[in-house]
Amino acid sequence: MDALRTPPRGVFDLAIGPENSRRLVASTDRGMFASADAGARWRPLRDGLAGLLAWPAADRLFLVDGQGLVSRSDDAGRTFEVVGSIGGPPRVHQPRRDEKLYAALGDGNVVSSGDGGATWEVRATP
Repeated sequence: MDALRTPPRGVFDLAIGPENSRRLVASTDRGMFASADAGARWRPLRDGLAGLLAWPAADRLFLVDGQGLVSRSDDAGRTFEVVGSIGGPPRVHQPRRDEKLYAALGDGNVVSSGDGGATWEVRATP
């Protein structure tokens, strides 16, 4: 499929490549899209997959879907594997420099994972 010249619409989240800021992955209401040129052109990556993104390393792109399932991609979003669950719908999903992942849930709890999203523990409660 030809690259889109306009940005994808309905963006839920945008992840910037950790080693190349011109590489972007967008999660949208139409699926996931990628850009290798800072958003000048976009190509579809995945239909029907969307959620909040975290891209802490070139070989680790994480997605948390609306149900709280955590998926990991080792190939910049071309394929994903479910690795865990945060326990509910996410509001925010962020990596830290120390390789931990953090997510805020709709109920106000903040959870973290130090093992690549497989297990999560509550760090803060409302």
